[in-house]
Amino acid sequence: MTKYAVHFQQVIVRSQEAGSGDEHMVSRVGFVLDVDGQRKGAFYSDLKQTVGASMAPDAIEVGPPMGYSGRFDQNKFADEARKYFLEAVGPRGRVYQFASTSHVNMEDCIAMMSKTVMFESM
Repeated sequence: MTKYAVHFQQVIVRSQEAGSGDEHMVSRVGFVLDVDGQRKGAFYSDLKQTVGASMAPDAIEVGPPMGYSGRFDQNKFADEARKYFLEAVGPRGRVYQFASTSHVNMEDCIAMMSKTVMFESM
């Protein structure tokens, strides 16, 4: 079994650099990845959803870690990335609550939130 530790650090909401537009909102999560106790580096993944779609986990498409080419369980990672994203910017998330009361533009907004998740895979 391979053991993964993903140390999420930030979310960039509606990243213009990642391709957000009128049809899709693309956000980016930044994290550090450890595999079997060895640090592999800092990476990011893009999370894409249709503009106006619900914030349900199944409406969020999660891309692979950009720049990482080792063994990886994309399905388990995607589940954890969705949870992290919704904790940070979902309807009950920290950034959403602030933005909705302060009328802040959510484009290219960076939410700093640390969270570590661990999972195993064959």
